[in-house]
Amino acid sequence: MKILVLSNLYPPFQLGGYETACKNTVEGLRQRGHSVHVLTSPSHYPGENDPPYVQRTLTLRNFHSAQINGHHGVLRRFESSLSNITNTVVFTELITKLRPDCIYFWNLIGIGGMGLLDAANRLEIPWVFHLMDDVPAAMRRGMGLPALSLFHAAHGEIYRQGRIIAMSQNLLNEIKRLSGITFTGHLEIIPGWVDTNRPVMTRSYQAGNITRFVNAGTMDNKKGVDLILNAAQRLTGNGLTKFQIDLYGPGNISHYIDHCKAVGLADHVRFHGPQPQQNLLSIYEKADAFLFPTWEREPFGFAPVEAASMGCLPVITATCGIAERLVHGVHCLKIERTTEGLLQAMTDIMTGRIDLANLGMCCQKITRQDLSFKTCLDQIEKILAGAAVPFRDRRIQLWKETALTLMKHNLAAQYFLQQSDQIP
Repeated sequence: MKILVLSNLYPPFQLGGYETACKNTVEGLRQRGHSVHVLTSPSHYPGENDPPYVQRTLTLRNFHSAQINGHHGVLRRFESSLSNITNTVVFTELITKLRPDCIYFWNLIGIGGMGLLDAANRLEIPWVFHLMDDVPAAMRRGMGLPALSLFHAAHGEIYRQGRIIAMSQNLLNEIKRLSGITFTGHLEIIPGWVDTNRPVMTRSYQAGNITRFVNAGTMDNKKGVDLILNAAQRLTGNGLTKFQIDLYGPGNISHYIDHCKAVGLADHVRFHGPQPQQNLLSIYEKADAFLFPTWEREPFGFAPVEAASMGCLPVITATCGIAERLVHGVHCLKIERTTEGLLQAMTDIMTGRIDLANLGMCCQKITRQDLSFKTCLDQIEKILAGAAVPFRDRRIQLWKETALTLMKHNLAAQYFLQQSDQIP
């Protein structure tokens, strides 16, 4: 297959798992013999050389819709979510040059995603949209029905011609709740994954009678860092002091370090900053449990899957996306997202009520099966193959498409600007 991939960001310029997963999938498909070309935005990392199949010519208006709320940057919001005429023209021109069998959309926030989807529909190019966040809801937020209607996006009609891959039912439920969109066409749920060829191993736990907890992600309240520290403080107050918590990732680290010093946790909690994925896998192999009291809307969560692959038991919010794939008491411990819920799980682990060796073995096995990269890539490849249609019989009048793109963009912008004062 000849596949054109679109993503707002592409490593090494990335925010998290969405971009990493995109790159993993691109490289996996190429290794299987498919011709894959990536269209994305420029990277701000100097000295990085992209492979020839990565083209960084899209204009990125922002990373995430939440950063452009309010009454400032009105046109910027429009170009980020609804239509960026330059990007749509670049996209159309590249289609005529590459002649892809299928378009594979990833995160479209910041690059005028509605206009890109509408162009693919108008040109009748088959496409697949891989959702790892609430992108459809975010793109329509505050745009207004008249402007959305020009792109057949007022009630989700824009998605009927394509195929949707979502990480979890939790994510689909959130999109419906926030936008009213229910995908009525071809829909598949494919979870997050871990790519490992390492065989299942027998490993030790709680070396030296110390329980080692770990977390990796953004250091903020949404990801549960405050809950982890609160639970740790309660553990010491209950006389349970033989534990260590290691936290990896970016964020407001200095704030949390000061907090730990103030409440007497400096000897139990360490902050290490971001780490490469391979380093983290080695860290998980020596840790006992991965703490993931993330917010309930978490679409999935790659980090706990990676930890599970090394026999490090995930302790997860019971309603987040990954909870759909793991069984409580078999592959993980599911908790209410409260200090008390996390405290109970940590206490049970420290006091030996949880058979870490048995659960750790089950964790490893599921990541070699349902949650393995190979299994997920097999499913992705099948969906792309089912969508793909040879390009050879298509005729695109580029001048006509450019004129229509300009007309839609300008008219939608007028509608949007007329009601911009009412946008929250």
